[in-house]
Amino acid sequence: MAHAKAVKTGPKLTEVQIQARISVAKSTGKLDLSGAGLTRIPSEVLKIKDLEELAINGNDFDEIPPEVVAFKNLKRLGAAGNRIAHVPKEIGELEELEGLWLHGNQLEELPSTVGNLRALQNLSLSGNKLNAIPEDVGRMHSLVELTAAGNNLGELPHGIGNCSNLKVVHLHGNDLVEVPTELCQCTALRTLYLQGNKISKVPDNAKYWNEMQELSLADNLLEHLPDLSDGLQSLKTIYLYGNQLQDLPFSLAELPSLQNVWAENNPLEWQELQALLGEITHLRSFGVDQGQMQSIPPSTSSSRESAHIKVSEIHSNGSPGYFKLQQSEVGKKAPVLIVAFGSAPGVPNWGGLLGRLRKAMPSGCQDKFDVLFVVDPSRSWYSGNQSENSHYAKQLKKVTSQYQRTVLLGDSMGASACLLYAQVATSVLAFCPQVDLVYSSIRPGESLEWFSNMHDSINSSLKGYTGDVQVHTGSWEHDSYQAQLVEHFDSVAVTKHGIDSHRLALALHRQDKLLPIVRKKLQEELQACSIGSMA
Repeated sequence: MAHAKAVKTGPKLTEVQIQARISVAKSTGKLDLSGAGLTRIPSEVLKIKDLEELAINGNDFDEIPPEVVAFKNLKRLGAAGNRIAHVPKEIGELEELEGLWLHGNQLEELPSTVGNLRALQNLSLSGNKLNAIPEDVGRMHSLVELTAAGNNLGELPHGIGNCSNLKVVHLHGNDLVEVPTELCQCTALRTLYLQGNKISKVPDNAKYWNEMQELSLADNLLEHLPDLSDGLQSLKTIYLYGNQLQDLPFSLAELPSLQNVWAENNPLEWQELQALLGEITHLRSFGVDQGQMQSIPPSTSSSRESAHIKVSEIHSNGSPGYFKLQQSEVGKKAPVLIVAFGSAPGVPNWGGLLGRLRKAMPSGCQDKFDVLFVVDPSRSWYSGNQSENSHYAKQLKKVTSQYQRTVLLGDSMGASACLLYAQVATSVLAFCPQVDLVYSSIRPGESLEWFSNMHDSINSSLKGYTGDVQVHTGSWEHDSYQAQLVEHFDSVAVTKHGIDSHRLALALHRQDKLLPIVRKKLQEELQACSIGSMA
């Protein structure tokens, strides 16, 4: 049973802290008033005429305060995680602005004057309710990164093709029906995420993205890809899973930098697949599913045993999202399953770490765990407001019921999923989970009621849970607060690390501390399966 400890309210800066930060900003030109419970800019701030950086994330603003135009030298403006539904046209007067962060708000439109932000390099709009982006964005010739995932965009403005410096674009979880032709004019693009849309067409001139390194077209409605020869010279990874592709262009074999192709859950013709597998032998990974491989007659294919071919089971059953099961031994269930949830970028992660984990285990244990990769391409926080009846819950129950022990693993949005679906597992490893999205800047553009329902769903999942939940958090106040919201449950143990970053898992990995944490948990699960002497 759960203890009834008192739970803190959302973190807010005190008036003393606010005044102290304002005082420091007078000499530094940098002011962070995030999480201060503000609905307006304090009058004292308006006197700092040479302010260059202003962060008002996680407050209670319902619009970008028009007063910010007084800061003519402003270079960075962070206003994420408010309830902002209106951006004043005066925003275009901030001609020195280089970064504008508006994700996690309630925006349905932007003023055309944003096109006046000629110095802007980073524009973050994810998790809003945008139906369109102004045509005037095409005048942002300095724009390098555009993130607008999890909106309602059906198309992009024609002018986007004039943004010749664009390198990173995230548009997953929208309503796009084709790869915007205008984007093909952005030849400096290196990363493009378009998964989880309704795309049925890729233009022929997509091959001219010669700087592109990572391209995701997964979870769309594609039936055909154009010839890619003489282009995409830098492409390393392409995600194509979850479409309606019956064949893949043989020009994939001609891409000199290509390392990874993920083509699972497509109705590929076996003759085409067999021929392509025979041609593409320089890859590190070519992802196919068991159904695709079984369609190739054993007597006609020597490529079935190639080391670069990664065979998995797909468990999505036509539902949105990615459910890819990688078994240690194809056709045979291991005793332990690790479910690796993807975070907000909407692509599979944890694969590299889990590959190293397998190599780090003793020889008798390397084949004792399988991995289920789960991804939410729509940025819905894994149906967080109705998790009990979601297709994620149904598919997770179906797969995990076949294993003796299950570990859920995730960070940020993926860590939230770990808590939402803890009941299907025997243990959980959650890094910086988001529990109360009211106090989060990275979130979907949903209502306060939606956020409350998700919080209730997490509490319901953890109440009476008898497994082991390990929550890891850094020293950032926001993440510490989120962890405090669940540490009153008997099953939850919180570990605090001296790392002031939401990207805690990445920071721990760089310090060689992440792998030991995951390995220890796996060893505990193997011991519970009576494989302890081998672990």
